[in-house]
Amino acid sequence: MSRAPPAWLLLTFVFAIEGQAQTPERELAAYGQELAVYQQSLVRAARDLRKRKDADSLAAAALFSVRTDPVDALRLTEQARKVAPDRPELTLLHMQVCSRAAGCDAKPVESEMRKQDPTNGIGWSGDLSRAYEAKDEEALDAAIAAAGRASQFNSYFVTLVASLSEATAKSKSMPLSDAIIAVSGEMAGFGLPDYLSISKGCAAERLQRPGLLESCRQLAASLMAGDTIIAEMIGVAIAKRAWPVDSTQWRSAVEARRVSKYRSTALGNLGSIGDWDEANAEEYLSLIKAHRREQDAFTAQLVAHGVDPIPPADWFEPEGP
Repeated sequence: MSRAPPAWLLLTFVFAIEGQAQTPERELAAYGQELAVYQQSLVRAARDLRKRKDADSLAAAALFSVRTDPVDALRLTEQARKVAPDRPELTLLHMQVCSRAAGCDAKPVESEMRKQDPTNGIGWSGDLSRAYEAKDEEALDAAIAAAGRASQFNSYFVTLVASLSEATAKSKSMPLSDAIIAVSGEMAGFGLPDYLSISKGCAAERLQRPGLLESCRQLAASLMAGDTIIAEMIGVAIAKRAWPVDSTQWRSAVEARRVSKYRSTALGNLGSIGDWDEANAEEYLSLIKAHRREQDAFTAQLVAHGVDPIPPADWFEPEGP
């Protein structure tokens, strides 16, 4: 059974980057060399993938090209959507790539996203970001209200990791074990959705604005029903601001965080980086193809290892150092 969830490999990379301020210069140079080799592998993979012409291969080529040539990545994403115009996850990828390409107007793509998946609040994430950056309080209120009317806030992270990793492995440009890590890492590097703007839009000092308290409560519920752990946790943070501590909603938010932290801790205890190989990658791919939400995939992984995904009543989040 899989012993190294890719999410925890990615977290390891994040912690390594955060610690670079204390890293000796020689080690930083070695890290830079490894990063250059990694980037070259992405360029080669993009070259192989663009030859295949199916939607997932073109989308993966776009994902791997966006750092080095965002304009070319935009063209590849548009080609992928022409092949498969009715897949909202590719429309979201188009939105994300557009945000990196100078001169690209994301609004028409965002409008298409809303038509394809009107129950998904992520279609209004661009409005949220632009309003926050412009310090337009009324526009920010309107964007929060619109996103909150959606029942979920999905970024299709697991869906895209599954389909683009599989396409990359089929192209023979890298093994599946590397493809899952590469796709997960590049997807995580995008700035959409802009969770900072979302959280700041529902900051405690703004909740006194007319109508905003209810909008933020609705947005919190949408985020908590989203398909990634980070969306759920942003929703939890907003819910704890927007509801009184003696309410059912506040207690539900606290419990959702406790359960998520318990499962994250349990996943982290399953294995080490050295356990990640092709057999585990195949198993993990099957797992994420079967589960749309990241949370559900991780829960299934715990169950597969005989770990109860429900924390004991007396389990609490470990305190930091």
